[in-house]
Amino acid sequence: MAHHLIYGLHIDFESQDRMKKLGKDRKNRIIMLPLFKTYGDPILMHYINYISELELGFSFGIQEDSPKINFVDQLLRKVGCLLIQR
Repeated sequence: MAHHLIYGLHIDFESQDRMKKLGKDRKNRIIMLPLFKTYGDPILMHYINYISELELGFSFGIQEDSPKINFVDQLLRKVGCLLIQR
């Protein structure tokens, strides 16, 4: 039986360094298009971008599917998750 929520977070820093180099030239725009399985994913993505010193972006979520928990909704807004209606 597992005693941990997660066992680790593996980040490909080499690819993120390449994205940083591309992002320095303002002619290039970088779009990361993750497939969110949970509303924890935008929070993790924001954290990874922050520690990698990448420009912090935003993501979209479906308002009807949001957990309807005030704390979670506020946190999602703070990390740039825009909830839209279908």
